[in-house]
Amino acid sequence: MVSVAKGDILVGQDIGAHEFEVTPELVGGYMAGVDDQNPWYTGSSPLGAAVAPALLLHSEVYHYGGWYLKNIFGNLHARQEWDLFAPIMVGDSVSTHSTIVDRYIKRGRDYV
Repeated sequence: MVSVAKGDILVGQDIGAHEFEVTPELVGGYMAGVDDQNPWYTGSSPLGAAVAPALLLHSEVYHYGGWYLKNIFGNLHARQEWDLFAPIMVGDSVSTHSTIVDRYIKRGRDYV
């Protein structure tokens, strides 16, 4: 992973993309982590087969660590947005893509 200097973090910067296979094990880890035992996640659903939780990959933003601000301690994750286009079914492949959409100073703190 390449380390990026603080001044090199720019609005519009492409942070990267990942591909994931939505496996029963991945869904099971999510279910255990948030204590959500929705039967749609492991069996049939109104959509037919098992459907994955909408925010299954909610922490994906943290997998792009090389771009992040140098002072990792004391930083606050203030915001992220998701665009979900269709239900994710167990067995599907999904892709994620991250882009820097804003950067500003507030109360002397750098927000990205």
